Amino acid sequence: MWLDLSKDDTPVVVQVEKGMDDWCGIPNRPIRNIEPFQTKWGKLSVIGVKEGYEIRRLEKCGSHWIPRELLVYSEQIMSDQKIFRESREVVMDRFECDPVWREDVFRLSLAENGMRFYEREMFQIPYEYRDGELFKVVDEGSLEGLRGHRFVRGRWWTKGVMTLGLLALVVLGLGGFWRWRRLRMEG
Repeated sequence: MWLDLSKDDTPVVVQVEKGMDDWCGIPNRPIRNIEPFQTKWGKLSVIGVKEGYEIRRLEKCGSHWIPRELLVYSEQIMSDQKIFRESREVVMDRFECDPVWREDVFRLSLAENGMRFYEREMFQIPYEYRDGELFKVVDEGSLEGLRGHRFVRGRWWTKGVMTLGLLALVVLGLGGFWRWRRLRMEG
């Protein structure tokens, strides 16, 4: 993290580097556990990730420094040492220093009905904007991800068999412990 000391120690560059044993954003698991994927050059694995942002322009708003332009970037280092880079520039063109909040200020006003949204951590589940609300979308693409999975609802007899099996294991364990203790006392 780099701070601009002349602007109230505002962070102007933040960078995070992740290695093979570090947990990483999407999917949230160690990098070494992310499945390799097929490319035209062969199977490649991610061996490192570098993410961060760099503020290009700050403006004073009241007593605070506000970022007006920033670059957000992500780099994935692949097993063949190639680097996949992705970046986007963010420009904030309107903000108020001391806003007066209206009741509807946090409602999506620029979204049109049918516009799709995705959560950062669950990017495979789309949401659709309809009349001021977000709804989960279940379509052919969503169902395709479930193909090949079996979902079996637990029945009373399945739960009973599992309970009896667990009980049998406990009884066998206690019997084995009792026999071991008896043999130890005799010998």
